[in-house]
Amino acid sequence: MAAPSPGFDRRTTTSRPFIATVAVLMLAFCLAASGLVAGAERAAAAAPSTVEIADTSDALDEASLAAAIGEIDFHVPTDVVVLTIDGSGANQLNEAVLNYARTDNPEWISADDEKWADGLFILAVDPRGRQVGTYFGDDREVSQGAQDRIQEATKSDFRAGRWDAGVLSGVKEAAILVGRPWYRHPGFYVFGGVLAAGGLFTALGVAGYRRGNRQKVDAALVRGDDHLASVSAALRATDQNAKRIPSTSSYGAKVLERYATFAQERRDLLAEREELGGLDERARAAKSAADRAGTWADRAAALDAFDDVVADAADLLTMSGEWQAAWKRQAAGFREDVDAVPELVDLEPAAAGSPEAGELLEFAGRARVDLSSIGSRLTARQITAELALDDLQKLRVRLSDLFESFADVVTESYAKTDAERTTMREEMDSTRRSATGSHGNILDVTYPALFLLHGHSFRTWHSEGTSAVEAARSSSTSTGYGSSGGGFSGAGSSSRF
Repeated sequence: MAAPSPGFDRRTTTSRPFIATVAVLMLAFCLAASGLVAGAERAAAAAPSTVEIADTSDALDEASLAAAIGEIDFHVPTDVVVLTIDGSGANQLNEAVLNYARTDNPEWISADDEKWADGLFILAVDPRGRQVGTYFGDDREVSQGAQDRIQEATKSDFRAGRWDAGVLSGVKEAAILVGRPWYRHPGFYVFGGVLAAGGLFTALGVAGYRRGNRQKVDAALVRGDDHLASVSAALRATDQNAKRIPSTSSYGAKVLERYATFAQERRDLLAEREELGGLDERARAAKSAADRAGTWADRAAALDAFDDVVADAADLLTMSGEWQAAWKRQAAGFREDVDAVPELVDLEPAAAGSPEAGELLEFAGRARVDLSSIGSRLTARQITAELALDDLQKLRVRLSDLFESFADVVTESYAKTDAERTTMREEMDSTRRSATGSHGNILDVTYPALFLLHGHSFRTWHSEGTSAVEAARSSSTSTGYGSSGGGFSGAGSSSRF
């Protein structure tokens, strides 16, 4: 066999030591950087300088939210502002936030009226328009990518209507990114440290994601525990109420049928609570655990609502106890729906003059009279509670049908393409599916699989359907401040959820 060439020998003998040397240098670099980062981070932790909640939409628990934000550590002292503001659903949150600041809080703006004030971070959410925005003083500015990360951190909670939780997730993400020290910037990891930086930030991202899942588990357990405590406190009363429900009533039979599973469901929920509480830190950090805990809390809430239905059925179907209050609770949701009809019709001006809109408005006016008549006849004992519930259900079904017909007109008016019409119809299907399974009153228990469209679900569909279409028509992120912004160029952007 021929001997290897000298060139081959040199490459072989020098490549392995070189790789080993680089590996050692990278390891030393990582260890040194880790020690530097750990020591510096401990010294850099700073609670917010101030926390201000401007909840113009009445969506937040201001006191508890402010306290929770006050415990979050930023890299640098930061004035944190949380603003809820109702919008039209158009891509105008940036402009709305700026106008609000100029009118109500000029101290949020720099003296030259061109930037946000130094030291400031604003997290804004438009619950109705389904937008979230982040805004920064010059000395707290972060990249657009970092703004996107902060906004994305809020969206799963915001989509579910968990406004406080979404705000906390956003502020926690901002605390990681605002004023990030130089040694945390990717540019610090030059040469061999580039790989270390990639690993570090991946680890941080995973850690943040896992921490968020653990927090969701904890929040769900607290929510579910509250509902189960309420169920347990009323357990004896619920059992006594169930015994008073007449099984000969069609409505009573349905409630009792549901009640037959009540005790077992409670035991199942308690058993699952033990399992969830016994999860270790690693298991609680998984998305599956967060989803499971959220579903468990929803089931506990449904059980808590059902024991109220048992009490109402016992009083109303026997016309005893507080039956008048029980009837009012059965009719309350429908009354709210018909009262909201004029506002819901006005959500889409292009469809407001349609025959379907006119029929919906006419029915709403007539239904108020009908509902009052049902209550009066029930009070006078001219009809039974069963007949009153029958009449109420007929009104609910008719209103749902009219909402659906009007929704078709709204879709045709708003959507410009077949794809947009498909998007809005898919949103309608999703809204109706998510609205099923309610246990809020006797009729919901009696007709659990009836896909009724209520006022609240119509509003939700309109907001989410039009937002989905708008998101497809334009970019997902808006950075300008509109025509009224003038020369304002403060750092910030908004996006839809």
